[in-house]
This record gives sequence, structure tokens and C-alpha cells, in this order.
Amino acid sequence: MEITSANFKSVLPQIRSAIEDSVFISFDTEFTGLNIKDAPSVGPYDTAPEAYEKLRQSANFSVIQFGLCTFHEDPDDGRLTHKAYNFYTIPTHDNFLCQTDSLKFLVNHGMDLNKVFKDGIITLRKEDRDVKVAFLEEKLKAVKERASKPQGISQNLQASDGQKEVVASIKTKIEAFLESDDEELVLGNFNSFQRLLLHQLIQNDFDNKVFLLTKRGEGRNVSLHAYKGGVADKIKREESQIQEEIIELQGDCGMSAVLSAIKTSGKLVVGHNVLLDVIHTVHQFVDNLPEDMKSFKRLVSYTFPRIIDTKTLATQTVLVDKLETSTLEPMVKCLQEPPFQLIDAPPVTGSQGYSLDGGLAHEAGFDAYLTGLCFATMVKYLDKDNENFRIKTVSPKVLEAHINKLPYVFYGDLPGFFDLNKDEPIVNRDHVFHMQVPTHWNTGDISKLYSPFGGVKISWINNKECLVELFKKGEAKKVKSVIGKSSTSKNFTLQTLASYKQETKSENKRRRGDSERGSDRQASKKQKASL
Repeated sequence: MEITSANFKSVLPQIRSAIEDSVFISFDTEFTGLNIKDAPSVGPYDTAPEAYEKLRQSANFSVIQFGLCTFHEDPDDGRLTHKAYNFYTIPTHDNFLCQTDSLKFLVNHGMDLNKVFKDGIITLRKEDRDVKVAFLEEKLKAVKERASKPQGISQNLQASDGQKEVVASIKTKIEAFLESDDEELVLGNFNSFQRLLLHQLIQNDFDNKVFLLTKRGEGRNVSLHAYKGGVADKIKREESQIQEEIIELQGDCGMSAVLSAIKTSGKLVVGHNVLLDVIHTVHQFVDNLPEDMKSFKRLVSYTFPRIIDTKTLATQTVLVDKLETSTLEPMVKCLQEPPFQLIDAPPVTGSQGYSLDGGLAHEAGFDAYLTGLCFATMVKYLDKDNENFRIKTVSPKVLEAHINKLPYVFYGDLPGFFDLNKDEPIVNRDHVFHMQVPTHWNTGDISKLYSPFGGVKISWINNKECLVELFKKGEAKKVKSVIGKSSTSKNFTLQTLASYKQETKSENKRRRGDSERGSDRQASKKQKASL
């Protein structure tokens, strides 16, 4: 089901019910970019805090589609069905960051960007909600103060012939409204000048009989409504309307209402290669990403109390020897071949959903559906000793070791995870070195250099820099002594991983300082130009 600002509020109760009735939930997001230019990417030997610092920068891109699938299990035969929801969302950030290639890719796969900007669901983060609540509280205070002052429109507005027709039509409607038993009359949408004309009409022709208020409907529609009564009634209704808005903002609204339902349900949330999805979701719909990783982990645990990554199951269990790939769509095809049998989960009767032949790759809802199918199939294979397999009663040994571990890198000496339940282990990497080599060097040249020490695993950074990991960790001291001494004559440099990271950190700090000073100078120039 497609969800936009136009139908979000009316469908929300159904979504909450689907979440509560599910055995697990899968989700996926589509965002406006992946990599900020010149920003450092996560490396194979980054610690969790180092990886988080780099990944935080990508959160400046925006989620424009959020896909959610709830999977339901028949208690008698274990048959799975699903309900699918594809949300169009738009950020409230002042700046909208995107990459041309990313948007082009999404459009080529059916993304309707007009729908994103026209009908996207707006979600205020906690910080933004607090600001808006404070504004509404001031507005409420002003309304109460206005109750003791005389009301009226001082200017005498002159309407054009076309505007006179509009005013005359509304006057007729209001006269009929006053003769009816109706308590409210929806007048429609008007521009600011037309609204002033109508307020003037009410004051001149219907003083203390009718008052007008603007009212926000679903989506971004704002319409003018007429009510019976005088100034006191208007102020009372205004106060009530503002108080309702404050209560709504202090609770859950927009996508935060969906995330709150997921959190409250306690259901397992499934994603594929999910870390960036989590980072973007939390940043756009919950709160600003904290600067330190531990605070980030607490924020994620608050949002997703139980979460698992299918890519982890594909690479960190016995499945690694059974699957040719851990990329989502090719993995679905692998799971359709022996020794697997891809679990079928058609849409719940009477609801909208997906099928494998839908051809909707990279629609967030469809990718969430594929993720759910992969998860159910993998879990069934891993729990194959369970003759009466059910998702609801899957053996704890199958999942518990992987729940709340979000991988940030799958290569290097060890897979890297953000463990939401505890601190990550400290890994000794004294056997890893950074090299800067001539541009004509290749992998063979470096491998030959280290062959007397048992060989190395090489990870290229660019065409002149690489990281080398000794297969024999005990040879690290010899390498520093022997190869380090020959580096000058052979025109390359060698340093420990720790030393390289410290230099890089200092250089990045310097660049940020230069960039901030440049931004300050630009702002100063603009300010002077405006004087």
C-alpha cells in the first residue's frame, strides 16, 4: 500500500494493528545519496567508534521512501502472509542534500520524485518538535491575551470584480449555513488576500454571528472553516485547536508514530545490510545523531529494541558456504535453489502486497518484502532440526547470537559490528601497516616484498596507498626493522596502522578547521553585502 501525507493519518491505525499482529517486521529505505565527496569511507581495520564517525557524515542525505512489511504466521499450519506499506517521506532539514546519480538511479527504478515533494510525509524530530511546541505555546498565550482586547479589521479592502464574485458566493453559503443545523461549514482553500476579504465580510455582515478559522487537513491542505458564534466562541475554539496541536506534537506524529508502534510491539525487526538504513531512519525521524558511538547505540536500542541483519546471517553462519552472494536480489535467487526452498508469503487476503515477479526492485516496500522472505528462508534452514518449524518458536540458538549486532564492515581481519548490547572487543592490529608506494607498483610488487615474512593481505586505498595485514602476526617487529629500513632506497613509506590513523585524524581536523573558517568568511561577506 502506498502511503503519503494524504492518507497517512487514516491508515495509521491499520498499520499499528498490522505491526502488533505480526511475527516479525522487515524494513528498507531509499535515500538521496550514499557518499559525501571527499568524506573518508569506512576501512577494513576501523574500530566501531572510527566507523561511526565516518558514517555519521552520510546522515546528511535524506530518506525519501521507507518500506515496511509485516509478516503474519498462521498458528495452525505456519503459513506466512504479509502486509506491505511504502511510505513517501520528505525531510524537514533546511538543506536538501542529494547526489545526481542516486536520484537518477531511483527514478530509473520507478521512483516518483514529484510525489516525494508534493505528498511526502513530514516528520519532526524531537528537537524540531520542541521548537514548534514552544511556538504554539506562545501563540496560545497571544490568543488568551487577545480575548481581553477589542477585535476587528482596520483596513477597508477593495475587491476586484473576480474577487467580488468569490465574496458574494461565500456570503450566500454563510446565510444558508446560519439557517441550518450544521455546526461547521467548510469554505475551501483561499489565498491570503481572499481570506482577508472574507474576514472583512464576516465583520461587516455577520458580526458576532459567525467566525472563521483556518484548519489543517491531511497532507498539507489548509482550508477555511466557518463556525457559529461570536468573538468569545472563536477564541475558545482557537485555544482548543492549538492545545490539540501541542498534544499531538508532544506525542508521536509522522513516521515517529510508526517507529513508536514498532518499539512498543517488541517484535523482531529485520533489515538487509541495515546499518545505513538505521542511521538515516534515526537521524531523520527520531533525533539528531549524537557525536559519540555509545550514545548512538542507546538511541538505536530505544528505536529498535530487537533488530537483526540478514547479511549477517548470510556471512557469519553456515550459510556462508551455501550462498554465492550476500547481495539482496541475487541472494533471493540463490535461496530459490537447493538446498533451500524460498518461503512463500503472499499478501494477507484483502490487503495490498508484493510478489516476486513484481519487478519493483529498489522500491523500499518491495526490498523490505524480499528481506523478509530471505530471513524466513534462512531461519528455517538454520533451524532445520526443528521438525515443527515456526517463526514464532524458532530455536534461540539460531538468532540470539546475531540480534542487535549491526555490521559496518565484512572484510578485513575480523567483521566489524556495532553491538547494541555491550562494548565491542578491542582488537590488536600491530600486524597491520600503511604503505605509500610509487604509482607504478601493483599487488605483485607488494606481495613480493613481504613474501619472506609469510605474505600479506593487501587492501588498496588508492593507486598509491594501501594497508597490508601480515598473515603471520609474530613477524610484525621484523617487518618494521627490515622493510622499514629499506623504504627510503626503494621509494616507499611504511608506518604502523596506529600511526597512520593518528596522522589522518589530525589532517581531517585541520581540513575541517579550514572549511569552517572559509564558511565563516563567506558568511561575513554576505552579511557585509546586505548592509
